[in-house]
Formats: sequence, C-alpha cells, structure tokens
Amino acid sequence: MRPSDGKLLLPFEGERLVVLDPATGRSAIERMTADTHQHGVTLTPGGTLLAVGTGPIDPF
Repeated sequence: MRPSDGKLLLPFEGERLVVLDPATGRSAIERMTADTHQHGVTLTPGGTLLAVGTGPIDPF
C-alpha cells in the first residue's frame, strides 16, 4: 500500500504494475521498466518503488 494515497501496488504479468484504488475500485496500469519478471513490489521509507524480480522477461 502506498502511504501517500492509500493505493495498492500490484505486479501483474511480470511487466506491469496495477495501481488500485480500494476506495473506488478503479485501477491504472503502469509499465515496469526493469528487464526482469517482477514478483513483488514495496516502497522504501523515502517513497521509492522497489520491484523484486527473478529472471529475464522472455519476449517470445
């Protein structure tokens, strides 16, 4: 959960980040830029997004 606005940050298909507003149910998709298959996200105390991944994204 992002403390600044209460939205949930959910990795999706390893290449995208779903930003979900639990108050409205609306979501937005943000592209992840790391060349890895993300399995989780967290925020550092400074508010920087940290994605945890394992392995390269297979383009085929």
